[in-house]
Amino acid sequence: MTRKTKYRLKQLGAVAMAMITGLEALPAFAQSHAERNVSDSTGQPQAAVVSYVPDPMPQTPTPTLYPRVSLQALGSKDFHLYVDLNLHAYHFDRTAKKENDFNENNWGGGLEYTNDVVGVMAGYYRNSIWRPSWYLLARYTPVQLDITSKDRVNVGIVAGGLSGYTKTAYTQGYTIGYTPEPGGGRLPFLTPARVPNGTTPRGIMPAAGLLVSYEHNHEWGVNLIAVPNLKSAGIYGFLGFQGRVAF
Repeated sequence: MTRKTKYRLKQLGAVAMAMITGLEALPAFAQSHAERNVSDSTGQPQAAVVSYVPDPMPQTPTPTLYPRVSLQALGSKDFHLYVDLNLHAYHFDRTAKKENDFNENNWGGGLEYTNDVVGVMAGYYRNSIWRPSWYLLARYTPVQLDITSKDRVNVGIVAGGLSGYTKTAYTQGYTIGYTPEPGGGRLPFLTPARVPNGTTPRGIMPAAGLLVSYEHNHEWGVNLIAVPNLKSAGIYGFLGFQGRVAF
């Protein structure tokens, strides 16, 4: 065997030894990822290290500041039923109140169904001319003033129809005038005119006004209804008071 052949055999033996060593190391690469990468100073594998991601801390809600004003178009689906107690009306024209002997103790009652923004009101009261009146009104109070978490004032309008009022009836007649005469006398004359002749029922008449509604925790409250003066239509303005109790 030549020297060159012996050298070739030594090279082949070295390659074979390297391949055997690599095959013996393969089981170590089959271990878990934690065992392959975690070891102590002696080279012995340690227990796998498990990390945990903590849950996010709950956010503290921002406290609501009072009082606050908001505008709501329709409100929530949370409706409440109230019993309304008609109590009093204060007429703005105090002279007309005295001349016409208007009644201001308008006792009566009714029901109100509302979610603080939209609702309906119906009931009975003794009106200013001492007659019974029935009413059916729609309320719309989109402006909300929250005084505290339990106290709210709702501002808007109320409109609908009511009965029990009268209007002045007129008939064709004459008014008397006088023409002065020489010597100090007066000569009477008649002028055709429509003259009052009692009253007739109005039937169902339209009604509208400003509504300011207070409620405490949807348990009780007060309604203030302001109606302006419309003397041309025979309406004398007033401020009406109602009590409200949740049913």
